[in-house]
Amino acid sequence: MKPTALSALPRTVWLLGCVSLLNDTASELVYPLIPVYLAGVLAADSRALGVIEGVALAFSSFMQLLSGWLSDRRRSAKPWVVAGYALAAAARPLYALAGAWPVVLALRLADRLGKGLRSAPRDAMLAAAAPHDQRGLAFGLHRAMDNLGAVIGPLLAFAMLESGVELRQVFLWTALPGALAVLLAATVREQPSSAPHPSHTLGTGAASQPLLPQGEGWDEGVKRPRPLDLSLTPTLSLGEREPESTGSEAHFGARAALGSHPKGEEHKTAPIRLRWSPLPPLFRRYLLAVALFTLGYPSNLFLLLKAREAGIADAQLPLLWGMVALVDCLFSTTLSGLSDRLGRQRLITAGWLAYAAVLAVLGFTDLPAWGLWPLFAAFGLFFAATEGTEKALVADLAGAGQRGTAFGFFHLVSGLMLLPASILFGWLWHAFGAHAAFGFSAGCALLAAALLRLWVFRSA
Repeated sequence: MKPTALSALPRTVWLLGCVSLLNDTASELVYPLIPVYLAGVLAADSRALGVIEGVALAFSSFMQLLSGWLSDRRRSAKPWVVAGYALAAAARPLYALAGAWPVVLALRLADRLGKGLRSAPRDAMLAAAAPHDQRGLAFGLHRAMDNLGAVIGPLLAFAMLESGVELRQVFLWTALPGALAVLLAATVREQPSSAPHPSHTLGTGAASQPLLPQGEGWDEGVKRPRPLDLSLTPTLSLGEREPESTGSEAHFGARAALGSHPKGEEHKTAPIRLRWSPLPPLFRRYLLAVALFTLGYPSNLFLLLKAREAGIADAQLPLLWGMVALVDCLFSTTLSGLSDRLGRQRLITAGWLAYAAVLAVLGFTDLPAWGLWPLFAAFGLFFAATEGTEKALVADLAGAGQRGTAFGFFHLVSGLMLLPASILFGWLWHAFGAHAAFGFSAGCALLAAALLRLWVFRSA
């Protein structure tokens, strides 16, 4: 990746990346220690872990839909971003006071509520700030900085535990980087939303592919895309349009319609109507594939629980998870930027197949403890290839005025599926063993990859 390309990214992209770095430093001080805390201190089993993670992540995703819709409706994303980081920063140190797993559940709900408030508006701020041909690079850079924090956090946790700091005291130290993240988020300037790119492609370059397959928004006579009608967002009634935006008036998530109201005519705000049908057909099919994949994507804490059972020492679990974040950090910018040229769906499909392979190895082989390190490194490559790319694809498929809502639906669908995914995974593990749980998840990933390639983008 050329340094000049990174330096050309807007200041907003870099600032949001730094905020995520600090926030993830705090978050990852806690995250890899939760299985240790639940199993070793609170004597909870895999079913409790499944309930905690499933409920917390599903709740977070509902809030991401609501915050995405509100950021579009209120024409401002920043307040939701700042509030989300502040709530999470306040909740994490309180893990030190937990005496039973329901208290951990309550704190995870508060933490995930913070994530739910900030994620969709923040992603839409990134999409609005980055030029179309650098969108994959922008999301990749953000993921890289996010995961740099996810490397620093586990390293700090390992150093503290090795130096004799008690587990509860480690949780208290999360207050410092969390507070710094909130202060920096308050300084980010919100950028105007850019207009949709006229080519409607999935990435740019020679390998670009049409955004819509033939027959869906495609002009049969001249073989080129017809302009998309962006006036029908999931929050507007049929026939209602937002006024047209020009210049500095184009605030985030607002005025993305093709039509406008005459001057002096009052535009009435539409009621809340979170409807599925007005979303672009290709986006709806993509969400169905995401839903199937996420049904087999339980909380990553189960992977750490499996590593603990395989012989990884408690103090080394943060290092193992930190290595995943390091691999993600090193490769996410390059791989997400590659999607701008090769096409998003190809990279996502490859990542989902790699994820299925990792789960199959974890579930059906008895690797020694040292063998888990390269396997978790491969898991980091899966993150690097898919997380930024999936979000860039959402931005491609949604119009400029729909991005907050589109990201909200994306997070809602994926997060709601995490509820049955984590609970079912925990139950399968407890009832039939780890091989049944990991085998089910690997099968879902394989089917989702096939669906994405053979149905969602069958003509792309």
